[in-house]
Amino acid sequence: MIRPSVYAGRADADRRAAYEHLLGFGVPMVTGTRHLYVAGDIARLVADCSIRGTARQGYRST
Repeated sequence: MIRPSVYAGRADADRRAAYEHLLGFGVPMVTGTRHLYVAGDIARLVADCSIRGTARQGYRST
């Protein structure tokens, strides 16, 4: 039996906070699929993310 970690909720909140921080720059985030593995009814997706443009604060992201 696989039991969920007691830290799973905290990790999700940390991940959500990190995405909100990155998207807060006001620059589009582009995501592309690198690999997709499927075995029965389980799938694993590996994606690449990038942020490019000029933030609201005037900083250039490349």
